[in-house]
Amino acid sequence: MLIVCLLEVGFRVADFDFERAAHGVRVVPIFYREPIVPVGDAFFRRPGPDRWEGNALDVMYRILGGDDGAYADAPRVTAEYDALGFRNPATLDDWEIAVVGDSFTELGFLPDDQIVTTRLATALGVRVKNLGVGYTGPATQTFYLREYGKAASTTDVVLVFFEGNDFFDLTSERKRLDEARASGTPPTPSWDATTLLQALP
Repeated sequence: MLIVCLLEVGFRVADFDFERAAHGVRVVPIFYREPIVPVGDAFFRRPGPDRWEGNALDVMYRILGGDDGAYADAPRVTAEYDALGFRNPATLDDWEIAVVGDSFTELGFLPDDQIVTTRLATALGVRVKNLGVGYTGPATQTFYLREYGKAASTTDVVLVFFEGNDFFDLTSERKRLDEARASGTPPTPSWDATTLLQALP
């Protein structure tokens, strides 16, 4: 810990620009970025509008050190995110169904026509809003539904629950919400990159 503190002081004295270093995160597909915009008492959403193009699986695999081309043939995507950071076209202003969930709903490594919300819209002949965001659990997702899921034509909502991690996510979200309400201070995102400590994974 002493070494980290000394490095922090050194970087601050040198006026190192962690914000500039954070721009390197733009290389990372949006799908793999944690939400950092505070909303509600203790939740986060992604910034928007945003757009990312490329082979998301291959790029992330290489960032993590993979060099055997395992995902080189995965599809290239153009992933569009609306003003609130959700994977929807900017023109979507009314919808019949809102679908919320985590990465299984967002599916930021697949082309638009292959994600579950697009297929649902095509199959039913209705407009569907995708409120899926990776790194979130049911408490955040319920907040998304309340705040961003209602439109003039909305008749149905779907919460996609994944038992593999959503119970754990719900527990940690509830703890974060309780702490924020008790302290009166909203939490900060886990990665902000304005200091060395925040830039460290």
